[in-house]
Amino acid sequence: MYIFVVIGLVIWIITVIPVYRLLRSWIVRDSVSWARRILFALVCGTLVAPGILGLGHPPPVPFPGAVLLFPLYFIIGGHGEDGYFFAFANLFSWLGVTGCFMLMELEGL
Repeated sequence: MYIFVVIGLVIWIITVIPVYRLLRSWIVRDSVSWARRILFALVCGTLVAPGILGLGHPPPVPFPGAVLLFPLYFIIGGHGEDGYFFAFANLFSWLGVTGCFMLMELEGL
């Protein structure tokens, strides 16, 4: 039953480092611009934050980029018992990861 959680976390770990390096080389490019660094933190946090992807039956799977489903889960939250939980879990995951990226990037200035 928990194999889906383990698989999701393995996918997340494998995805984070290459996406982080790729986006950093494209957006930041060793720039001292704080605007580029904030943009990088927002984009990278959105793509790699391990949001929860509900597949209809428990357990939900943590999956990179699942934060993009936040509006969908919030809209259908009243129709399913887990909708609001998924919506806020994805939002807080995004806030945490993006906040960490912002602190790392702005500390380097």
